[in-house]
Amino acid sequence: MVTTMMKNSQCVRMLRGLLLLFGPVTFALAEPIEFVPCCAPLDRPVRDHAAFYEGPLIDGHTHLDPGSSKAYRDDMLAVVSQGILDGLVLMPTPNHGRMDAGGGSVKQMANLAAQSGGAISTLCGSNDWNTWMGRQLSVSDSGLEKRRGELEARIASGACSGIGEIATRHFEKWSGQAVLTVDFRSRALHALFALAQDHKVPIDLHVEPMDRGNSHEQAVFAELDEIFNRYPDITVILAHTAMTSAANVERLIARYPRLYFSIKAVGRHKHWYNLEPVNFSKKKKAWFYEDWAQLLERYPGRFFIGSDYKFARKLKNSPGGNKSVKKYTKYIKRYRGLLGSLDPQAARQIAWDTPRKLFGME
Repeated sequence: MVTTMMKNSQCVRMLRGLLLLFGPVTFALAEPIEFVPCCAPLDRPVRDHAAFYEGPLIDGHTHLDPGSSKAYRDDMLAVVSQGILDGLVLMPTPNHGRMDAGGGSVKQMANLAAQSGGAISTLCGSNDWNTWMGRQLSVSDSGLEKRRGELEARIASGACSGIGEIATRHFEKWSGQAVLTVDFRSRALHALFALAQDHKVPIDLHVEPMDRGNSHEQAVFAELDEIFNRYPDITVILAHTAMTSAANVERLIARYPRLYFSIKAVGRHKHWYNLEPVNFSKKKKAWFYEDWAQLLERYPGRFFIGSDYKFARKLKNSPGGNKSVKKYTKYIKRYRGLLGSLDPQAARQIAWDTPRKLFGME
């Protein structure tokens, strides 16, 4: 079949055009893990609360929306200076490039990091790259080189401790939420993978394997396998515990030694399919599911807290909107309660040791 195609001059020209547009193209993705299809039952056993974790804590996945005041940002600095937690990693949301004044809030994140004495770190790239990549598969040489040069300079200067949050599949979890997808063949996306590997910084990926009951699991896990095959030294973070089951995450851990996961506690499972290792009661109390608690205790070096808190968010139709700094302190208490149900050594590693090493906050 290949010989027949090569004899056809039109097909040859088409293939050459693809190579010029996209660079080397992988037509067949690698085999994914033997995954367990979605979804785990929500009424399965949970881990009882045992204590309250009071050790050092880094929240490794947070955002700052446009429109915050100086007083608000001073309150954010007080969160780390007054010991509510010990570190904060800020980054643009995947759809940050669509926001008015999104670039201004990116500068505010950088200023907060500079004022924090090392307690606040930032990830870069999403504001300039994600929605741009999502608009079209083919990107111009000039656009790609401009963004690559700017991001590379920021990473090399130490202004960013990684790249993110980059979304390839970001679906509608509630009415009106913007959908964002990036084709895996995008050479811009692969430029980000190459930058992360070459500069030895993590890349934080948001990849939803489920879309309102529709499975993308086969493609998601195959693409992840291809990332590690093509970029063997890359460090990847899958946001929100990869939005899959504990059984699948354990298989991913076994296959990919440079893969990490952030832990987000969400109470609305109707918005997130198969997302969380956390169960909520009607009184908003949270427990780890027992299968997740055991997994976290077996592999604490692969997990860290990532609340996904959107500082200064004012969208009323967004779950958890009008997010104040005071409200954030309540979120952190929730995570300390969850960590307290784990083995103390595992809890400290998840809360402190793993993110501190991963983001260079040592």
